[in-house]
Amino acid sequence: MEVYCPRIEDTRVEEPTKVECRKHEVTESSAFLMLLKGITSPNLIIFLHGPKRSTNMPESQYDVAIIGAGFSGPILAANIAEKGVHPATRDRLKIALIEAGPYLKGAPRPGYGIPLRRQRFTNMRGQDPAFHWEDGGAKIVGGSSLHWQASAFLPYPIDYLHWQEETGVDWTEENLREAVEETRREFNVHPYPDEANTRGNRLFYRVAKQMGYDPQRQEGARRNCIYCGFCSGGHMCKYEARSSTLVSYIPKAEKYGVDILADTLVEKVLIDAKGRRGVARGLICRSADSTYELTADHIILACGYRKTPLLLMRSGYGPPEWAGNPIVVSNPNIGKHIDGHPRIPGIAAIFDDPEIYIALAQTSCARFSTGESFEQLATALLAPPAASTLAMLGAGAMAADQVEAVRSVRPIDRVLVWSRTADRAHALAEQID
Repeated sequence: MEVYCPRIEDTRVEEPTKVECRKHEVTESSAFLMLLKGITSPNLIIFLHGPKRSTNMPESQYDVAIIGAGFSGPILAANIAEKGVHPATRDRLKIALIEAGPYLKGAPRPGYGIPLRRQRFTNMRGQDPAFHWEDGGAKIVGGSSLHWQASAFLPYPIDYLHWQEETGVDWTEENLREAVEETRREFNVHPYPDEANTRGNRLFYRVAKQMGYDPQRQEGARRNCIYCGFCSGGHMCKYEARSSTLVSYIPKAEKYGVDILADTLVEKVLIDAKGRRGVARGLICRSADSTYELTADHIILACGYRKTPLLLMRSGYGPPEWAGNPIVVSNPNIGKHIDGHPRIPGIAAIFDDPEIYIALAQTSCARFSTGESFEQLATALLAPPAASTLAMLGAGAMAADQVEAVRSVRPIDRVLVWSRTADRAHALAEQID
């Protein structure tokens, strides 16, 4: 059982910042409405205001520059471009969406793909440096939305409580309802069909129902998918069946005039000290042909949880103990509270039981801090207190440790072992007896 405990990185600043729009303001709180993308991988977003300038904007200047065209960047670009207007001229905003990797352009065809992307994704081998960063993240327009596993965990009631407690921001279920509905619509989030169940899934559900639970299929973000199985390996989908910003928000962004600057690396945000906050006045960009300065009234960093704090610190915005370049504006939160999205193997299940969510919220972090395992936590929260029989499905290398973990929190006096090979089952039985 995989137990999911969300955590929101604390990167708060002293006051909200905003971009003027036609119908509403895009603040730090409402920006989150635009980028809810399945709780599995939140990006760090920093809004920095640049200096005011003439409304006669040269071609090299922008109203808004967004760094990173992965998950969050295209969502912000598309929504701001659709709704935003210049506060002085009422003209449509001029927006740049900047991405270090290539842009494989083409009209989306979910379930079929287009020749260019099919050819590229089919022949991609390993971590191709043209499409991946050295640390493994995707470097391409669409970013990690092209190789995530499309497991879409939309918020549960306890998530909203977590976020408000962690941040102090009014991220209530009602305030985020529009964003959740947009996410479900744009990414086609829906329960996996029964045909996609594995034998392990079916067995797990049957046993859970016999125990009195009512587990439901988790939801995925796919369209016209044949469930070939390559998503689990982090491959980019050559048929574009996996929902991504490349086939949803990028076309919308271009429709409303966003300039997509692909193969462009932002080396530095130009920040001037101004009080305790600082002012961002431009970017140093590098493409294949040149290095140049790009200016914008508003600069948004949406480079993911690894690249965003690193770019800020290289730009002189970060903790005073940073040992690299000099820090112009100090913010001790930058680079802190990053969990790295660790992957935990197991079968995931969703139980419609508020008491379980509350118990997870109250005890999971405390238990993990004392060294207790996922098996111990799941057993303590889900198994009856007097449970005395354990069914061990599988006799692999981790089986014995899992049995011992369950035994440590429940009075187990009988263990039933199942394995595809009798020899492995007998060997495990002898080991744990």
